[in-house]
Amino acid sequence: MNNDQMDYPLSKHAEKLRSSTGKKVSELTLENAVSGKINYDDFKISPETLRLQSEIAKVNNREQLAKNFKRAAELVNIPNEIILSIYNLLRPSNANKEKLLEVCDMLEKKYGAHENAQLIREAIKVYEKKNIFKNEVDIE
Repeated sequence: MNNDQMDYPLSKHAEKLRSSTGKKVSELTLENAVSGKINYDDFKISPETLRLQSEIAKVNNREQLAKNFKRAAELVNIPNEIILSIYNLLRPSNANKEKLLEVCDMLEKKYGAHENAQLIREAIKVYEKKNIFKNEVDIE
C-alpha cells in the first residue's frame, strides 16, 4: 500500500472502490436506484473495501480496528441467516461448545473465514473458564 492510499476518507480514492457487485461508487446514486439501474445488492460493501480499511487502520497503529475490518471482510459473503444463527449460538443462554466448534469448522471450510473462526475459538475458551456452556446437547 503506498502513502496516497493510507488515509481516510476512502472517498478520496473513489475510483478504486467498488460495491460487492462491482459497481463504482459514482454509480450508486438516487437517480440510478429510482431508474432501476442499481438495486439493494449494489449497495453492499465489498470485501476488498473492508480489507483496504483494515490496512489503513493497521498502518495507523489501530490494530483492533484493523482486525475488526478484516473479520468484517470475511463476513460479507456469508448469508445473513447464518450470521444471525452464529450470533444466537454465542449468546450465553444458548452457548454450546460442540455447536460452536462445528460453526468454526463450517466458517473455515465453506467460507474461508479463518479470522472469525479464531474469534469464536477464543470465545469458547472464555466460556469454558467462566462455566457458561449449557449442559444440554440440543439447543434448538
